[in-house]
Amino acid sequence: MEARSLPEAFRLIMERRAYSQNRLARELKKGQGWVSDVINGKAGLEFAKMIKILSRIGLEVVIRPKREESDQVKRREFVAAAASVMFVPSPKVGPYQDPSNVWDLAQRTARARYEFGGGAIALTAIRHIRRIEPAVTSQDRKLQEAASDLAVQTVWALNDACRVEAAESAGRLALKLAKASGSPRAQARAYEALISLNLDHGVADRALMYANKGVRLREIPELPQAWMRLKKGWALAHVSGQENRARGEIETIQELLQDTHGFSGQSSSENYSGGRPHAAVVADMTGNIGLSLNDLGVYGEAQSAFNKCVSGLEQSSPALAAFFLAHQIMAALTASQLPLAADRMLKLARIAPLVNSPRVEKSLGKVLAQSAKWSTVPTIRDARDQLETVAHTATST
Repeated sequence: MEARSLPEAFRLIMERRAYSQNRLARELKKGQGWVSDVINGKAGLEFAKMIKILSRIGLEVVIRPKREESDQVKRREFVAAAASVMFVPSPKVGPYQDPSNVWDLAQRTARARYEFGGGAIALTAIRHIRRIEPAVTSQDRKLQEAASDLAVQTVWALNDACRVEAAESAGRLALKLAKASGSPRAQARAYEALISLNLDHGVADRALMYANKGVRLREIPELPQAWMRLKKGWALAHVSGQENRARGEIETIQELLQDTHGFSGQSSSENYSGGRPHAAVVADMTGNIGLSLNDLGVYGEAQSAFNKCVSGLEQSSPALAAFFLAHQIMAALTASQLPLAADRMLKLARIAPLVNSPRVEKSLGKVLAQSAKWSTVPTIRDARDQLETVAHTATST
């Protein structure tokens, strides 16, 4: 890892070590606000001035990790180049041939995306894909299942980074690996990713095709079944004449989520949901219910779902919270609920700078465009000013 500015160094450290801004601040014995200001070019200005002055005489400042014993250096350099996470390769096989290491990569990729956004890890995720492709012909079923899960996490990351073609390719690889492994759970996860990817980009017929295949899977736990039915309901919401079927699927999942035990305690839930806490999984599903209800035109219930979702994700998954907030704002604007839209816009302006997500940045643009006709309303005008500042910062960093 090398960097030539303090903001670049902070971003690389957070990506390589899967640190949040809070974790980096603790390590540096600084406040989280200071770390955020450095990343956005608002602090550490003395250091930046020094770099600029030295450049006048042909010198540059390069930030590198501290050198240690030779074996440790080799291991750290290997990890940074090949995986961007800390794991110990097996002495007998490479890290991408060891199922436990591949599982660990999938979990870490998921956590990094939830907290930082897909833009922060897109290139690393693509490198993972290139290294797990040979697993398709492996005889190791556990490796194929783990590789499929890593490919799925790559789909989510690349979609968040607006790398649609690469995400679709990763999704097809995930499904191929899942089928080779013989794992219904892995197949459900791959179908779910492909459904969401196509729905996000308006390809409802292909999304519904994947959903119909996914719901026919047998011997999968309740959580994967619920996700599949929810995604099918969302796909049906985009098909004319299928609104009642869509509402039926969504209501079934709502009833399941009202159960106080939900899906907690299932042995497969943690692996299926990227190692997230049960509450975050429920919040994510609730957000997807909000998207589905909004597409069905049931705006009141959609807003209720979005509120629960954002409340459950704001601390653990800022990237997802920002995504759902943007959709909640657009739904509120569509229904001319201006006070609600303004309030949510201000909240989005506070969360968006914490993540590196081109998908969220794109959503910011949509919110600003949709809210423009109400720009003379004082509350909307003030909220738009906040969002415009955030959008310009995101573009320039």
